[in-house]
Amino acid sequence: DGAAYDPAIAELDAKFFGALRDNMLNAFITQTPQQVWSYRFDWKREPAPWNDVYGAAHAFDLPFLLGNFGPSLYANVIVSTANQGGRLALSDAMMSSLAAFARTGDPNNAALGVTWPNWPKVLHFDASDAARQISVP
Repeated sequence: DGAAYDPAIAELDAKFFGALRDNMLNAFITQTPQQVWSYRFDWKREPAPWNDVYGAAHAFDLPFLLGNFGPSLYANVIVSTANQGGRLALSDAMMSSLAAFARTGDPNNAALGVTWPNWPKVLHFDASDAARQISVP
């Protein structure tokens, strides 16, 4: 049921991945102030049971950034007609940000619907089954 697993994973994530991310981005921002962006990928709309088994797992953002949802074993797990609207809208916004960053050095673009702030603030990429949900908490 995740009662013990989820908190344990959150603690490990904070101690390892979070600490490494923070150290690296804090070092980058001393060299390039106002030019460091970070995001958190929260999408976990895979068909059951994969939404609970995997959730927003490591590297699950790559098909969204690249607009490639198949055919592959991975696509067979995450792609459904139920999540298509939100999944594709989120992917479009993420690809637009990658393209904007490649063109200008800044990932901000109208497809986000919000301004992507510099580190230490973090943009959250998520979606419902029908629509993208991008926010800055």
